[in-house]
Amino acid sequence: MVASAKESIKQKASNSEIYGNMQAVLIQMDSSPINTVIKELEDLKEAVMKEEDPKDTFDPGKHIDAYLPIRVNVQRVSNSLQSLHHQYVLCLQ
Repeated sequence: MVASAKESIKQKASNSEIYGNMQAVLIQMDSSPINTVIKELEDLKEAVMKEEDPKDTFDPGKHIDAYLPIRVNVQRVSNSLQSLHHQYVLCLQ
């Protein structure tokens, strides 16, 4: 997304084009439903679309991470394997 934003800025794209390109990249990368991704990106959209203050311009490297949705995949298999291993060790004693 950062590369997409930087390329858009380099090409002097409008804020809506910058945001649209970043949104397209995230939708392509993410397996969540499109409506969910769009809703989760509202804060990023607001940060990109706001009137730019010359002192506080949108910097993809700084701002994107602050507004990206966080995904957590729970890996219950590893916990189950640890439990089985622990039980196996106890049985051997």
